[in-house]
Amino acid sequence: MERRLNTEPARLQTYRSFLTMHMKDYIQGLHGIGKVHVAGKKNVDQYKFKSSKDINIRVSDDTKTFACGKPNQIQFVTVENKIMPTRKIDTSHLCYGIVMKDDILYVTDWNASLCVYDMNGILLKTITNDIDGNKLFATSAHITISNDGHKMFVGDWKNGLVCLDGKGTHISTIKDNDLNGVDGVCNDGRGNIFVVGCRPYNVVQYNEDGKKIGVVVKQEDRLNCPRSIIFTQEIIDYL
Repeated sequence: MERRLNTEPARLQTYRSFLTMHMKDYIQGLHGIGKVHVAGKKNVDQYKFKSSKDINIRVSDDTKTFACGKPNQIQFVTVENKIMPTRKIDTSHLCYGIVMKDDILYVTDWNASLCVYDMNGILLKTITNDIDGNKLFATSAHITISNDGHKMFVGDWKNGLVCLDGKGTHISTIKDNDLNGVDGVCNDGRGNIFVVGCRPYNVVQYNEDGKKIGVVVKQEDRLNCPRSIIFTQEIIDYL
């Protein structure tokens, strides 16, 4: 599925079982991570994990290391020369969504928490409630961070889109009839947030202030329970 947005050369891609990461080079599947040459549609390298569970991958700032969320584990993978696992961090919870910013890891547990770790695996804080003590999450899913790092957006299967500031303080929760079964979220680097609704089979666009722009991809665009999403400037003509 592809849909061109606005007038600039950009593509929005959604996937049910795999997610393209680091623009055009790396594809993550249910069992591992692979490097592909997009123009030639050629698999360059790959590494398969032993776990058969979903693995969620985020690239580090130096673009040479990936942090992979696995069941009860954060696995680091180097991709500088050959794809290889390096160190790992064991956790007491499921690692579902994961994002890295300024050497801090933000990890969801597909439950009621957003956990914050340093790069040594020290748990810095666990975000569960707003300042009034209300639970923020029911099934915390994927995460994205605004370009300036001042806001975080966490998809929640039951609650919609949860918006936090850079310190993890609750700003708002967006609930919308077009948001049902929220899983994947991403930003386009231009102040837009794209949210996948698995049950309505759609993609909804918001700005970073939480204002709804509209539904940009619908079920009639051949979506079937999309789960992950990424925005890239590259045109990828195959899935």
